[in-house]
Amino acid sequence: MFEINGYKVKFYHVRFNKPTLVPEIAGTAHSIQAITSCVMLKDDKEYMGMAFCSAEDNFSKNIGRKIALSRALKEAGFARKIKEQFWNEYFKVRGKVG
Repeated sequence: MFEINGYKVKFYHVRFNKPTLVPEIAGTAHSIQAITSCVMLKDDKEYMGMAFCSAEDNFSKNIGRKIALSRALKEAGFARKIKEQFWNEYFKVRGKVG
């Protein structure tokens, strides 16, 4: 978790004991083994991004966090400079891993 510009940014990971079939995404059902979500909260504003790890992929919290944060920032519609501030804070807290 980290805070920037008044936003609290939190990550959550859910792993399944066995691959789980999820409803159609882009016309096809997919089997996943994990979900990573990023929630950005400030006052009454909430933005969320999610990353799904396919059953064929190797699960990586770091990759899931990056995808989920990217999607949450896209949902928020921030300008590029604001997005850069979030990424800089993320890398300061997490380190440049993977």
